[in-house]
Amino acid sequence: MRAYVLRSFGGPEVLRIEEIGDPKPGRGEVLVKVLSTSINRMDLLVRSGHPEYRVRLPHILGGDVFGYIEALGEGVEGFEIGDPVIANFIYGCGRCYYCSIGLENFCRERRILGLNRWGSYAEYIALPARSLVKVRGFSKPEELGAIPQALVTAWRSLATLLKVRAGQRVFIWGASGGVGTYAIQIARLFGARVIAAVGSEEKGKAVRSIGADHVVNYREEDVVSRVMEITEGEGVDAVLNSIGGDSVIASIDMLKPGGGMVLIGVMAGSEVKLTIRKAYLKGIMITGTPGGNRWELIEALEMVRKGYIRPIISKVYSFEEIPEAHRDLEAGSLLGKSLIHVSKA
Repeated sequence: MRAYVLRSFGGPEVLRIEEIGDPKPGRGEVLVKVLSTSINRMDLLVRSGHPEYRVRLPHILGGDVFGYIEALGEGVEGFEIGDPVIANFIYGCGRCYYCSIGLENFCRERRILGLNRWGSYAEYIALPARSLVKVRGFSKPEELGAIPQALVTAWRSLATLLKVRAGQRVFIWGASGGVGTYAIQIARLFGARVIAAVGSEEKGKAVRSIGADHVVNYREEDVVSRVMEITEGEGVDAVLNSIGGDSVIASIDMLKPGGGMVLIGVMAGSEVKLTIRKAYLKGIMITGTPGGNRWELIEALEMVRKGYIRPIISKVYSFEEIPEAHRDLEAGSLLGKSLIHVSKA
């Protein structure tokens, strides 16, 4: 099969297609022919050799999978050859306490596609059947490769952890990205009002078009002051933070008493100096998540199937154009998600 095999860290130029052997499904696994995938921020961090995302080489990137089952390993039940499936990008051992209650994203032996398990920048991938979800009845199945990682992260953050509800105000950092564009739609689905942080006027117009009520340009405005102006001094109920760094302090400042923040990324750095007194006096809940579980992915997918949520795809690439997709994401020129066509059905 053809695959992008990462043999050294660096810029997009280190991504090269090679011919390697097809994977073989083991017990409890299936072989999936990958039709489409996407580029996520984690892919860039791994490729560049970020110290917090180091992997053993050689390696294959890619956390999003949509395709069709080509072969079944021993002991697989509930799936058939030809089934269309997507994979949750995190899966567990299937044996421990966390896996037994559906929280495989907390399993000590968890695998993350494209990080500590070879990913989807390849024509085929072997995956545990327990990580897969059948996908039928979707109006645009070709777009499903742009869904799993970003959607399940946004859904877990807003639906499970923050429990966003009607009438609340939600602030979203990085609102024009993959997770951010899903989060805007999820918050609006729940009846919340959205304040979206973006870095340009163009992206501000774009996030308004998908449901943001207010836009803050973090490059030109004092974010906290602007949020307090919008909310008439009350602050927001919830913050989705994919930035890290000093944005954590700003988030605490803008949250109203009893509010909550979910941390899902560290693009601005994983270390920050803050005074925790304000957080506990305001009764603020701060938590984080590396992503969601399979059951949360199933819940979120149902909203996509019904048309309440859709992937915002700004550009479609061929398999050969994956290095270009990396350059575009690094340059900040993409809105929402990219879509990579890997194989034909």
